[in-house]
Amino acid sequence: MNKDVAILVMSVLLAVSLTSNVFLAKGNTVGNAPAPAPVAAPSGGCGGGARAAAPAGDVVPSKFDKGMISYAAAMKNGKPSLVLFYVDWCGYCKRFAPYIPQLKKQYGNKMNVVMVNCEDAKNADLVKEYGINGYPSVFMVNPKTNAREHLNNGRFAAYETLAEDVDKFLNAQ
Repeated sequence: MNKDVAILVMSVLLAVSLTSNVFLAKGNTVGNAPAPAPVAAPSGGCGGGARAAAPAGDVVPSKFDKGMISYAAAMKNGKPSLVLFYVDWCGYCKRFAPYIPQLKKQYGNKMNVVMVNCEDAKNADLVKEYGINGYPSVFMVNPKTNAREHLNNGRFAAYETLAEDVDKFLNAQ
């Protein structure tokens, strides 16, 4: 087998493997449901990118969503906001979720922390507006200046690098 054919075969096998993992992660089994929409974002998230330390126990992002400010309320109060778009089945979202209390504690006076469940029908328009196609997707938003910055998922591996990006955005406002 020549080198080009071997590379092509390995690429196809990798693509099938990734697609199968996303399909099964959504709770489907082979043969009983249509294939899911693609969810991998070019910058990382489910399908590639960030490799944060795995959380202890069965952590799901929606457990951190209780008592959080809504997106609409955050945009009305005028403070900059970190907006996390997530789904509970996403391993990367589960790894990001424990950062939420840290973010609220460190930045609570300076910004809002908003969580948007992408599988909740009430958020469909917001998910579409932001063009979310990978999880987690994190945006820094300033409603006073209409600034929106998508944070690079590859920097979520450590809280410190995420905090650097948040600080950079807040200092620029």
